[in-house]
Amino acid sequence: MTETTPTPSLRDQLAPLASFARRAHLFVTGREKLHRSARGLAFVLITEDISENSRRETLERCNCPIYQALTTDDVKTLFGLENAKIVGFRKNGLSDNLARHLQPFLVVPQPRQQAPSTHPQQQGDQKNA
Repeated sequence: MTETTPTPSLRDQLAPLASFARRAHLFVTGREKLHRSARGLAFVLITEDISENSRRETLERCNCPIYQALTTDDVKTLFGLENAKIVGFRKNGLSDNLARHLQPFLVVPQPRQQAPSTHPQQQGDQKNA
């Protein structure tokens, strides 16, 4: 009979990193603050219990990888953030490490590219180049 080691839960995997992230103040919470800080974010974590409207708005407005995992209670336990359903993580090596654990829960894989300009002057410049 072979024994298998149970796979640690995501919460268990993140717990050792979460205490360092708390001390490093890597979090940005609150929708407006999060959107203002968007350029400095490594990724955004949205909880599983977020409303569909909030989820859609976050997906539309955030231009960085977005992961959907954990519950609001998990976020409180791990990161000490009360009632946070959307959490931005500032760019940092620790954030990169957290993102590796969250990879299976990726919702938006990479920043969306802006559509090419359809301004007539710019198109004319491209033809002449």
